[in-house]
Amino acid sequence: MMKVASILVADDHAHIRRLVQQSLKRGGYERFSFATTGNETLLLARTVAPDIIILDFDMPELDGLAALYELRADPLTQRIPVIMMSGYAEFHTCLDARRMGANQVLPKPFAPSLLLDLVRAALAA
Repeated sequence: MMKVASILVADDHAHIRRLVQQSLKRGGYERFSFATTGNETLLLARTVAPDIIILDFDMPELDGLAALYELRADPLTQRIPVIMMSGYAEFHTCLDARRMGANQVLPKPFAPSLLLDLVRAALAA
């Protein structure tokens, strides 16, 4: 069964964007948009209105935490679930993300099955 959820994948590394997309496609998700900077993430979140955002911490122009802050401050985007991904998931950084409204924090490299479970849970909430 195909999922109709729209997913915004925001990461400045093409191989990570591909891995996220491939992992979620195996779970039946087909609608993706992609951002490579924090500012592009905000623009797409406001115009595409995705059902969920997968957002990297380390982004050019505007880092992931700053983008998350902006997403949560904007009435158009504040309710979109956000899963943050980090290659250096230090405790305080993960805690900051959760306090700022991230639904989950996923360390990189990530297990595709865990990413799929987190996306399903966030969309079901």
